[in-house]
Amino acid sequence: MLAVSAEFGSAHAADVYREGIVQASSVQVFSSFDTSYFPLASLLKGEKVRVYGKQGTRYFVRYTKNMEERTGWVEAGAILVQKLVRPEDTVGKKKTYSGTVVGRRAMVRKAPDIEANVLTKFKEGDRVQVLSQNKEWYRLRLEYLDGSVGEGWIEKPLVRLDTEGKSNSKAAVAHATGISAEVPARPNSAVVGPREPTTEPATATASAVEGGDQNLRLGLGPVFNIHRYGTTQFRIGAAYEHQVAPKVTVGVPFSYAMGGGFSDIQGGVDLAILARRWGRLEMIPRVGALLDYYYGNDRSFIAVAALIALRFEYRMSDGFSWYMEPVSAEVSPYATEGVPWFVRGQALLGGKFRW
Repeated sequence: MLAVSAEFGSAHAADVYREGIVQASSVQVFSSFDTSYFPLASLLKGEKVRVYGKQGTRYFVRYTKNMEERTGWVEAGAILVQKLVRPEDTVGKKKTYSGTVVGRRAMVRKAPDIEANVLTKFKEGDRVQVLSQNKEWYRLRLEYLDGSVGEGWIEKPLVRLDTEGKSNSKAAVAHATGISAEVPARPNSAVVGPREPTTEPATATASAVEGGDQNLRLGLGPVFNIHRYGTTQFRIGAAYEHQVAPKVTVGVPFSYAMGGGFSDIQGGVDLAILARRWGRLEMIPRVGALLDYYYGNDRSFIAVAALIALRFEYRMSDGFSWYMEPVSAEVSPYATEGVPWFVRGQALLGGKFRW
């Protein structure tokens, strides 16, 4: 495997923009696309600007005032947008190393952080070009459909680098859809001046369901007595989960347990919250409401339960994690057939698939 080193250096996206000229008698420059902000300066008819993106009714521009280059937002109707300018591709001048995506669903992120926004997705077999690396991530060269060039980050296990002599393959193209054809998308947000909203396409937000907003969780493990349960069983189960907030998922678990002369069919709903992350390891508390049907030895009854659990997940890729719940408690305050309240625990081990 070819080692990627710091010799790649730091490469920024090419400065792709459209030329613009003020066609109104004058136009004010604001610090934000939001109309509630105060103006920074005024531009007169005929003054030239560089247009980099659009948000709402305003363009993000660079302009020169008092021999100083500045940035700001102006009303789009006051600017006549002209030809597209693509300066020399400085990213492409850096040495790159080609590779192949080996993950089924490989997310390219804005920064080397699993909480960073997703810029695009590659599928298994796509070709990519690596610019640099850190301990766990590769920095990739991205080519957009409008001809601009940018960069993004992908986890190392998702890419297999080529051997020496095979580094001239074409990079996979990031299809930057959802951008107005009138103004080119800026492939990065490294702009001098006030921070502006990105003009990149809307992307999924990293969360407790990294890599997708739906999960299938499979697990198994022992069920044991804590108070009045009186036996030990073995449980297998599954749960469908859906992301409802950046760090929150709602799940529908279903399981079957047997042992001690009777069986238990369980279903319910649960809520999981991403509380802490250490690299690939995540700590996720879980609470839920459950309904159990117990049967065996010519007897059956129904019980309701409240679940409290602490789960640890190790994310192998954007699409799969191993997880462990070292202990969780199910408190059943009510059961039919005169069964008194009881508490049982369980320890689960399993995997979680994302899409």
